[in-house]
Amino acid sequence: MPEVQYVDHRFAPGIAREALRRNLGWLLLSAALGAALGWLTHSLHATTYASDVRTSVRFVATSSTAQPPSADVLQGRVLSYKDLAGSDEIAAKVRGQLRTSRSNDDLLRSMSFTAPTGTSDIVIHAVSSDQEQARRLADAWARQLTTKVAEVEKLAVSPGGFIRLVPISPPSTPVAEDGLGAAAHIALGAGLGLIGMVGVLLLGTLLRPRVYSAGQLRDVVGAPVLTALPHLPELDGAAPGTSCADRQLQEARSLLAGRLRDGARPVLLVLPVRPGSGSSTVARWLLADRLDDGDDAHLLELSGGVGGADERAVIAGRAPARTLVVDAPSASASALAQSLVTDVDAVVLVVDARRARLKDVQDAVARLVDAGAPGVGLVVNHIGRTRRAARAYEVPWPERATSRG
Repeated sequence: MPEVQYVDHRFAPGIAREALRRNLGWLLLSAALGAALGWLTHSLHATTYASDVRTSVRFVATSSTAQPPSADVLQGRVLSYKDLAGSDEIAAKVRGQLRTSRSNDDLLRSMSFTAPTGTSDIVIHAVSSDQEQARRLADAWARQLTTKVAEVEKLAVSPGGFIRLVPISPPSTPVAEDGLGAAAHIALGAGLGLIGMVGVLLLGTLLRPRVYSAGQLRDVVGAPVLTALPHLPELDGAAPGTSCADRQLQEARSLLAGRLRDGARPVLLVLPVRPGSGSSTVARWLLADRLDDGDDAHLLELSGGVGGADERAVIAGRAPARTLVVDAPSASASALAQSLVTDVDAVVLVVDARRARLKDVQDAVARLVDAGAPGVGLVVNHIGRTRRAARAYEVPWPERATSRG
């Protein structure tokens, strides 16, 4: 087994991309929930109504010799009166006319004023949650602005005529303004939900990336993957059969036995990254494969604790031709397992692909190497029962087999 090397697991190649691919279901779910939230927001959004009054700044001649102002002068009046329309003075007059308790600022937030290019018009736009209120607000604003313009123009000298602000249309029938439509709310919600979930996945990947492939383990941890076993509900009772998963299991077991069939490594220590990873099952399989081949093999089960004198005596007193498989079901950090790594020929570390994080595996291998383990190989347990999973962990796929999931 090669010497273990260490790489910063957060920046291992392809981890972020693989995290997004493997969590596609969560991404779709978050987008769907975001879309539902967007639709709910749209349905709860209060409908507003808008009404317009169109006015025009015009020169009214009082004699046949009157000289109308130039276009520049008239346009200057339009811009000045548009600004006047948005003043506190007009808002106060409208508030008095409507006898409303709303403040000037509140009234101004309900109004907007535009001067269409190429015309001398000023459009007064009022919005309200009530249809009649929107119409009354637009009408009152037009009246007060017209009156104020007349007062201002009395002070101006215009030979032969005068300038007036003339309403050229009555308040329009209030129409509903929904703001963002339902489709826009749904799209916005879906987009925000998707972006949020991508952020969560990338953050989780950066902090504690999961184990996804043999290449990832080899590049980041530096330990070889001896085999990868498919997930079965009851691994202890798994027997050879005709199903795809059974054949995949047998292929993986054969690969493990072949890679550990080295006469120079007769003492094997099998232990998990975390308890419950299936290391005892793997140890019994190794023993069964050796016995099936006619080897003199024995299983030594460790119960945990500190010391290891008895276990060392068993290892030291074994017959030279006997294979000894040491099963350490406790976590790889147990003192007993750590104390025995210098007395064995190889360590098989069992990784549960459903729960283990890349940093967990890296730390477990580092502890074993620091304790003096002569070589560490990985067995990845509970991978998917699919051709893609077998390809990711570089294990053979049964011939003429079809995927069940």
